[in-house]
Amino acid sequence: MPSGTKLSGCVMSSSTERIRRVRTPTPQESYLHIFGAFATEWSWWLKEEYLTEGWDGDFDSCPDDWTVRLTCENGNGGTTIHAVCHDAIMKACRKILRISRKDEKEVHPNSPVARACRTFIWRPDEADFDADTADIVLQYVVLGEHVFA
Repeated sequence: MPSGTKLSGCVMSSSTERIRRVRTPTPQESYLHIFGAFATEWSWWLKEEYLTEGWDGDFDSCPDDWTVRLTCENGNGGTTIHAVCHDAIMKACRKILRISRKDEKEVHPNSPVARACRTFIWRPDEADFDADTADIVLQYVVLGEHVFA
């Protein structure tokens, strides 16, 4: 349909004709977006261990099956140890979005973390996690909730 053509009372422009391609984030993107944002630099992240054989956490050589074991304070005076991988990151992002639709007090739908997760799931190339938002995702992975601010 040529630009400027009317369709049901709307004028099509070149910008509305452009179709965005939706694609799933790769394991490398999940590692880069979350760990590359320095989420584990906060004091409650006590230890980061790379469990994938032959990989030392290098972004350029991140394997599909990467796994990182994180040790974190749990907010109750103890610690929690949890293995983190691509699937866990994706599950946490989806959980954050589900919560944002149900409980605005826990995660507001327009909060930076909800926006980052939404963008990451649908358009990973455009996602923009910072240390705060990536940390919240990791807290959902490791602790099941947002404990530390």
